[in-house]
Amino acid sequence: MGEVYRATDKRLGRDVAIKALAPHALQDAESRARFEQEARAVAALNHPNIVAVYDVGESYIVWELVEGATLKAAGPLSLRRALEIGAQVADALAAAHASGIVHRDIKPENIMIARDGAAKILDFGIAKRTDLASGTTPQTQAGFVIGTAAYMSPEQIRGEPVDHRTDIFSLGLVLYEMLAGKRAFSSETPAEVMSAILREDPPELPATVPPPVSLLIHSCLEKDRERRFASARDLAVVLRALSTGTQTLPALSVPPARGRKRLLSALWAVSILLAALAGVAANRFLAQAPIPSFRQVTFQRGFVSSARLNGDGRQVVYSAQWHADALDLFAADLNAPESRPLGYRGAHLFSVSRHDELALGIDVHFQGDNSQIATLALAPLQGGSPRIVSTNVSDADWDPAGKDLAIIRRTDGVHRLEYPIGTVLHQTAGWLGDLRFSPRGDRIAFSEHPLDGDDRGWIAVVDRTGKQSKISQNWESIQGLAWSRDGKEVWYAASQSDDTDTLYAVKPGGQHRVVARFASGVHLEDIAVDGRVLFARADEDRAEMYVRVPNEPHDRALDWLGSSFPVNLSDDGKLLLFSQYGQASAKDYVSYLWKLDGSAPVRLGTGDASGLSPDGKSALAVVSEASQRLVLLPTGAGAARVLPDTGLVYLQGAVWLPDGERVLIAGNRPGRRIQLWTVRLSGGQPQPVSPEGVSIEGNAVSPDGQAAVAPGPDGLLRVYPISGGDSRDIPGVTAADRFIRWRQDGKRILVANRAGLPVRLFEMDLMSSERKRVEEFTPADPTGVTEITQVLVDAAGTTIVYGQNRRIRTLQLCAGLR
Repeated sequence: MGEVYRATDKRLGRDVAIKALAPHALQDAESRARFEQEARAVAALNHPNIVAVYDVGESYIVWELVEGATLKAAGPLSLRRALEIGAQVADALAAAHASGIVHRDIKPENIMIARDGAAKILDFGIAKRTDLASGTTPQTQAGFVIGTAAYMSPEQIRGEPVDHRTDIFSLGLVLYEMLAGKRAFSSETPAEVMSAILREDPPELPATVPPPVSLLIHSCLEKDRERRFASARDLAVVLRALSTGTQTLPALSVPPARGRKRLLSALWAVSILLAALAGVAANRFLAQAPIPSFRQVTFQRGFVSSARLNGDGRQVVYSAQWHADALDLFAADLNAPESRPLGYRGAHLFSVSRHDELALGIDVHFQGDNSQIATLALAPLQGGSPRIVSTNVSDADWDPAGKDLAIIRRTDGVHRLEYPIGTVLHQTAGWLGDLRFSPRGDRIAFSEHPLDGDDRGWIAVVDRTGKQSKISQNWESIQGLAWSRDGKEVWYAASQSDDTDTLYAVKPGGQHRVVARFASGVHLEDIAVDGRVLFARADEDRAEMYVRVPNEPHDRALDWLGSSFPVNLSDDGKLLLFSQYGQASAKDYVSYLWKLDGSAPVRLGTGDASGLSPDGKSALAVVSEASQRLVLLPTGAGAARVLPDTGLVYLQGAVWLPDGERVLIAGNRPGRRIQLWTVRLSGGQPQPVSPEGVSIEGNAVSPDGQAAVAPGPDGLLRVYPISGGDSRDIPGVTAADRFIRWRQDGKRILVANRAGLPVRLFEMDLMSSERKRVEEFTPADPTGVTEITQVLVDAAGTTIVYGQNRRIRTLQLCAGLR
């Protein structure tokens, strides 16, 4: 019916796919009608696992371009990966079905696996509108058969009315093929294939497929649609649970085909519980634990920055940035799928009081992993003008009475937890987040992170007298927390580098347990009075890198193992030092060196990359074991060398001095705030360069090694003599300026103004207020990009590498977790 082309949208500077109606179809009224129907069907949907429509014309559709391969061409898949893909497709089908659309042609060729691993459903050319409320479908022609023979449902083959369970049957066939390596029904002719679908059972799956998974697939393939899963949403829940729990499932005997139908319902429940409660004996819970059910709250593609349930628990209030739009505040009634804007543009939600008063962050700037800085304001949920309360606030939460706020404020280089505002209960030289009052109001839970901008840390509780206690182990990543409604436990989402997010519950006394494991990242937002859990599912959560070089029309993506952070660019612009984060980096961060000539990155060793030596032969990294240590990683032949202990904790960044024998680092003495130090690689005591409250940023050391530029306690850039002494102000500098590097003459510097997008680079004279813009850039696709994290520039100013955080999150509400 159509021909598909790759094209470039010159207005927005992005590549797209164009599906044009084939010449022979232009003259056919039915083909034109189906083409229009496809455009209308997909335009009505907005889901991260459904290819998006950008524009529509009379004879063409402009689509999102998905780089990757179809499921048909993706090659062999592991059991877990097949279940993850199946869960994503089922999620997408659930969204389509909720909009009254049945795809009718689910097959491997119509499922694209993007380079980031996300599944995308394509080709709604024969999709059909249905009436899901009554389960009936208006037919265009009685007895009309449409679809792909090997993936049709029995009702499609018979020309009967179809509903959402038709897609469930087809997805069952796709799941079967992923795990068996062959089609469930195959023969020499389409007619014989359709006959087999109507009359035969598929062959048993390989013995390597766990019985609960086999039973799930066979239940999708029931000839009688009444015996299939009731909804794609239920199927997605079970697939996702099985994908995280199949390693601990016990052996279950599969009944013969005639007896299978009678046991399906019971075995579905067993499969869900065994997967969701991996490692716990199922017979302890079968009589008491409900099957978790999930409900999607948001349906657009973008970044959900925060979400809370309102005072009576009937609405979800959330702040989100959809597509390339600005951050906004919304409310969703739990009895309807729609969300409505509240009229607070640019606002980030902190908290909702029991009286439906909002604590908002306005003029918000996101920083690093799950942190932000904003001006605190109060406003009614019903709408009105915000009233400003305080500045430099990164989090806030109402007490249970809804009268006073606890806040986390950044001031003088430290993060302070205050309650009431002005009274400090706890402070740290790192950062604090996820602030939540207990239901009784006697304690406050929060996450503490020793390194600014890094989400490694632990969960702690402080009472109203300031008595603080750590209640969890150290985690590589913490993603939100909330109190259970009885106030006995703190629930939080966390993970180590080599696993996915897990929901934990811990009693302040120390008793710890697993609530649920998830196949993808989650951010815990709130827990309702009735126990329902509100969380944001991470459809994408990655740190991306791009390079801009002369004579190339577009910025080039530097994609390596999913989540990377640029650290240092050599003066000639040919070598990039970066850190690899996430599940690909095992138990700690990993340092890599990338020659920007098109070759693959080279793994240097374990540790968070910090600085490249002037000759490019060595790199420094920070390893986190019992304590943080600097390690010297050769970029060529040789072995890694752990440097002598500096006596400093929480090391942040390292920039080589020109002599190649010393480095400038930021670190803390035990119990003190961060400051700048010089350290000899051969050992010895670190020498202070700055007062406390000064961190490191960019290629801080001047070409002659005599000075460093760094942000002071107030966030403003200053010049600090390396040998010690008073700092010097920089005329014309602003709070939004972030240091990049020195110019070679030592009289000028480059800064990036990251107050928003686009990011603008300025050259500043250190002795005057002269300020000249030299470059600007913005993401080709700004959806979910919360900040430009780092900007690196070579000495000539011609090669630019920058990093950005992309977070695509979908709000979901889960009932049945205990």
